Parts: sequence; structure tokens; C-alpha cells
Amino acid sequence: MTSPSTRSGKAGGFTLIELMVVVTIIGILVGILLPVINSVIRNGQIQQAKADVSTLEIALRAYQTRYTRFPAATGEPGQPVRQALLDILSGSDAGSDNPAGVRFLEYKSSSVQNGEYVDPWGKPYQVSTDTNLDNQNASLSIPRPILVWSGGPDEDLSTLNDNIKNW
Repeated sequence: MTSPSTRSGKAGGFTLIELMVVVTIIGILVGILLPVINSVIRNGQIQQAKADVSTLEIALRAYQTRYTRFPAATGEPGQPVRQALLDILSGSDAGSDNPAGVRFLEYKSSSVQNGEYVDPWGKPYQVSTDTNLDNQNASLSIPRPILVWSGGPDEDLSTLNDNIKNW
């Protein structure tokens, strides 16, 4: 009778070397895929921000076409897009700024944090309008009636190169 330790043939299971090879291969695959996945996420965030900036500009243009002025809630030049402006543009505030209650803008409530409309990086979008309607935007000396922008991936409004903007 043979004891279990003297059986002929290999015992079942994997050797330590085989497990290490598999773990190494998985590590290499993760190392290759992680930057690709991060790049896809970053590009998606940039595209979302571009769409939001464009949508805000279109909503403000439509409002200006309807009422021949910009909403008072655009506030000072270069201010964050606040809930009051979203309420006016979405038609939920049918007060004196949007007496007809026209819906110029639809947005996800999850995009509003602390009363400000935020970009995919959690920072508020900025807006500046030509309040005297001379096609000059005094806040940045740019000849456009509506400026909408986001700080972009670096979340810094002062570095205009990577900001998501409509000009």
C-alpha cells in the first residue's frame, strides 16, 4: 500500500511559478489598459463640457432673441452659472425675467452643486454677457455677446489654453 506522499504523478493544482506568471500577465494588461481607460474618461468629460457650454450659449441666445436682453441673473461678468439663471432659462421661474415661462434649457439636476451649474470636474461654468448689446464683452475684451467657459481638466480658469470655451 502506498502512502499519499509517495504517489506517482503530479499533485493537482498550480505551482507557485505558474501563479506568478499569471499575476504578472494580469498586471501588465492592467498597466496597458489603465491609461487608455483614463484617456477615454477624460475625452468623455471634455466632450460633455463642450456640449454644456454650447447648450448654455444657445439657451442664452434664444432668451436674448425672445426678450431682446439677457437675463438679469447673468450677474457680473465672469460669474458662475447659478441656480437663479438655470431657473430662468429652464422656465421654472416664470417671474419678470421669463414671464412666458419658455424653456430655453434642460439640464440634469445632478449637474448643480451648491447652487451652481458645474462641469464634469465639479467646478462651476462661467458666463459673461454683453449687457449693453454692443457685441463687445467687457469682461475679457472679446467681441462676442455671450461667453461661456469651464476651467477644463486642470480646473484652473486662469489657464485659458485648456479651458473649454465658446470662443
